[in-house]
Amino acid sequence: MALFDSVEIDLKEKLDPSIAESKPLSIALGMFDGIHLGHQSVIGSARKEAEVSGGCSGVLTFDPHPSKVLRPEKATPLIYPRFLKRKLIFDEGIDLIIWKDFSMEFAAVKAEDFLPELLSRFPNLKSIHVGANFRFGNKRLGDVSLLESMGKDIGVDIYRCERVSRNSEWISSTALRGMISEGKISLAAELFGKPYFCMGHQMKGKGLGSKIGFSTLNIPWEPELTPRFGVYVVKGKKAGGDDYFYGIANYGVRPTVEETDRPVLETHVLAGPTEFSKDNEMIIEWLDFIRPEKKFSGIEALTDQIKKDVAFARKYFNLQ
Repeated sequence: MALFDSVEIDLKEKLDPSIAESKPLSIALGMFDGIHLGHQSVIGSARKEAEVSGGCSGVLTFDPHPSKVLRPEKATPLIYPRFLKRKLIFDEGIDLIIWKDFSMEFAAVKAEDFLPELLSRFPNLKSIHVGANFRFGNKRLGDVSLLESMGKDIGVDIYRCERVSRNSEWISSTALRGMISEGKISLAAELFGKPYFCMGHQMKGKGLGSKIGFSTLNIPWEPELTPRFGVYVVKGKKAGGDDYFYGIANYGVRPTVEETDRPVLETHVLAGPTEFSKDNEMIIEWLDFIRPEKKFSGIEALTDQIKKDVAFARKYFNLQ
C-alpha cells in the first residue's frame, strides 16, 4: 500500500469531489493543534495560492498526535477535539482537509520518500505550505530545506511561512497549552486571534442553580487539555446563530454540591437570549478568568460568592 492511500478526506460543503481532484491543489501541512495565529498564517498561504492559481486549497494534518504513538507515556494533550479542529480549519476558508493516520509505520518513512509519495496520491499537487520549523520523516530528519530541494526536483512549489510572534514571544501550541491549563484565557485569546471556546449540547442538571436564584446552562466539556477549573466571564450563542448572550460560568466538578469526575461548564446568563432547548448546540466563548473553583462550607457561602461573581461580570460587560 502506498503511503497516502489510507487517508480520509473532508470536503467543504457543496464542493464537487471531481473538481478537488482535477484542479491545482495547494496544501498546508502540519499538526495545527489549536489553529492559532501561526497556523492561520500557514493555512492562509495555501488558501491565497489556490485563489491565485484557480485551484483548491487543502490542509493535510494528522490524527492522532504523533506523541501518542512515539511516546504515549508523555502524550501531548490536544487543545481541541477533532470536530472543533475541523470547524476551525474550514472557518479559515479551506476547501478540503486530508486526515492522515499517524502510525509507527508512517513515522518510519524516510524523509526523501515523503514528497514523492504525496505526489503519487495527489497528482494535481501544486504547492505545499509549511511553518519554518516544520520537520518530517523518520527521526524527524527532514526539514524545510530538504522539502524545498525535493520540491524543485519534482515540480512542487514549497512555501516556507515564517513564525509569528506576539509581544516578542513566538506563538506556539505549547505556549497556548500552558496558558489554558493555568487559566490565562485572555492571554490565550491573543495567540488564537479569537477567544478560546467550547461547543456542545445542553445537559440536564439537578436544578440547584434555579433553587438558589442562579439558573445555569450546562455544557459538558472534556477536552484532552483540561482548562483550569474555575469561574470565567463568558459569552455564547446557538451554533450557527448570531445573537450572543453574556454570562458568568463555572467550569469544574462542583465540589460544594456534588463532586464528580466529569467536568461541566455551568453558565448563568446575565443578558441576551435565554430560551434554549436541549436540542440546541451551543458555542461558549471564554473571555476572562475570575477565580479558581473551590469547595465552600455550604450553600449559603456558595450563594454569597456567586453574587460577587455576578457583580464582577456585570461590571465587566458594563451591564446595569
